[in-house]
This record gives sequence, C-alpha cells and structure tokens, in this order.
Amino acid sequence: MSGQATGPSEDTRVLVVEGDRGIVESLVRGPRQAGHAVEGVRTGRAALAAAFPDVVLLDPGLPDLDGVEVCRRLRARSDAAIIAVTARGEEADRVVALDEGADALASTGSGCVRPALRTDQDRS
Repeated sequence: MSGQATGPSEDTRVLVVEGDRGIVESLVRGPRQAGHAVEGVRTGRAALAAAFPDVVLLDPGLPDLDGVEVCRRLRARSDAAIIAVTARGEEADRVVALDEGADALASTGSGCVRPALRTDQDRS
C-alpha cells in the first residue's frame, strides 16, 4: 500500500455559482460534507474573480451576468468540469449551456435532477 488517500480531499476545489442564497447553501453542503474545499458565490462577477476551481456548479440565471457568458469565460481559461444547474425546461436553454462549454447539465425543472452530458465530439 502506498499510504496515499484515494477519497475526496481539500485538494478538489468546488465553486458553486447560484443567485439564490438558500440554494447556494444547499448546493455547498454536499461537497463540503464529502471533504471538498467549496466556495459559494451569488454573482457571475464573483465567479470570474474566484480562484481556479476543479468543478463548477453554475446557475445560468445569475443576477448580474448571463450564466452562459460566465460559462463561456470560465471555459476559455480553465478545464474545470462545469455543470450547469438549472430549472429552465426549454430544450434550447439546455443546448446553449452545453454548446457554450458546460460539461453536463442538471435540470431540476420537475423536482428531480436529470443529467445531460456533452460527448467528446462536442468539445471539438
């Protein structure tokens, strides 16, 4: 045995970007309890100013900047996994988030999370 930990650690940085404080608190709780370093912010500007994360949970409907634009800017500077978390039910909204750099989409429109993933072909 190498003695190295194989589970989650403070080395994995998670950035939660959500305009609603209650939802931020809810989304931060799980990764933090799993042992990840988590930062929760409520605006696109704060997300763009944050330290470079490994994973981003991003609400496309932010109060200051369009979440898709935030996604585009994060993707331009980082290879972090970006998961768009949205209640928007329109197919076009989901496709735009994935087209602009999100790796996955968690849709909560009907009270349950429905993931959608980009394929490697989508990245080219």
